[in-house]
Amino acid sequence: MVESEGGTYFGPLLNMCYEGTGEFRHLDGGVYEGEFSKSKRSGTGTFHFANGDTYSGTWADDQMVEGTYTFADGRTYQGKFSDGKFSSGTFTLGRSAEARGYSDFTADIDNGQVTSLSFQQKDGLHYNGEVNGYAEITYADGNKYAGDVKNGVSDGKGTFRWMSGGSQAASYVGDWSQGVMSGSGTYYYTAGDYPHVTGSFVNGKLNGSAQYYKEAGKSFKTSWENGVCKNNNVH
Repeated sequence: MVESEGGTYFGPLLNMCYEGTGEFRHLDGGVYEGEFSKSKRSGTGTFHFANGDTYSGTWADDQMVEGTYTFADGRTYQGKFSDGKFSSGTFTLGRSAEARGYSDFTADIDNGQVTSLSFQQKDGLHYNGEVNGYAEITYADGNKYAGDVKNGVSDGKGTFRWMSGGSQAASYVGDWSQGVMSGSGTYYYTAGDYPHVTGSFVNGKLNGSAQYYKEAGKSFKTSWENGVCKNNNVH
């Protein structure tokens, strides 16, 4: 047993240094159980933090390297660490998910940044995919989006499907900007190929000239203003 300013060490010594498998009880309540080298945590070991968090895994030069960090409320992170921070691995809400409004929640982390998410909220919203890239989203009302996202919101090229009773009622394929139809796209009025209209969308509504396809081989040039068709002969 060795008393120091930081706490108490129990274990073997070599040249007056902590060496081998031992235990260090910090004055603030934290406890480390595991391997030491030259008085530093090195090898495998578990640290019980005073606030109830725990880390179990590998250590080098007194720093967490790779393992599982479990928060007192049930959240977990499994992966690599850099300078004491999450580096590359997987974060989950664990048993705290329900209290936070989720059925489940998982996030992939790379170089300290969240790169992809997979979660389902208790209200029905389901997200699966990258934060910036491609994702599939099912909304609480059953409607679905699949395509490009930016910061988790539809942005770029994508397809939105309006659902009714579990079946597709209509769809839009085209450009998006932060959750809104914006740019070139095609709106399908039913689950089939016809009728549909192709044109330019602004703030979620058709504007300007567009081509309306009533059925195969039959189409009209149309004009739209704020989502309202100005051609009376198109039905």
